[in-house]
Amino acid sequence: MYERSSYLLVLLMRSYSLRLASHLYSEHLLDRGQYLAWVIASTRDSDLDSLPLWLLVTQIHQQEIIQHSQQGRRLTEAMLEHLYKVGRQSLQFA
Repeated sequence: MYERSSYLLVLLMRSYSLRLASHLYSEHLLDRGQYLAWVIASTRDSDLDSLPLWLLVTQIHQQEIIQHSQQGRRLTEAMLEHLYKVGRQSLQFA
């Protein structure tokens, strides 16, 4: 029970942080490059359970990310790393 409640608390904190950052970004109160770098780094560092959330966020900002080749490359590398993890994990269960 303790693990579940701490997991839910972590999810709530992530959700709150993401909503706050997104709101600040939409109001032009955050630096565009820093925010997008944070989104990409969070996507890269996410575990497979929270990856769908970060994929949704990257999809929202997809056009802005791919306008900058360096950020687009970092996102592509992160996606390939996750694809490799999923493939490796599925082979373990097969």
